[in-house]
Amino acid sequence: MSDIPKVSILVPVFNVERFVAEAIDSIKNQSYRNWEAVIVDDGSTDSTLAVVQSSIINDPRFILVVNPKNLGLVDSLNVGLKYCSGD
Repeated sequence: MSDIPKVSILVPVFNVERFVAEAIDSIKNQSYRNWEAVIVDDGSTDSTLAVVQSSIINDPRFILVVNPKNLGLVDSLNVGLKYCSGD
């Protein structure tokens, strides 16, 4: 597995409880296997965080970052980028 580059997938989320599980399943079902996914919850006020937590449980390829308040897309991407370790 080390011969193929590791890809980081950066996923900012905010109040997307209806769609986030499907997005996570799509990432899990990729044919490319050497990846990590950094999900940044940007202070969601719905159940997005709970859905994410239950969708990524026991899958160490996912890194969850939670902003204590809504920072907006650009700042959330910059926060998440610090956790990415892909090639």
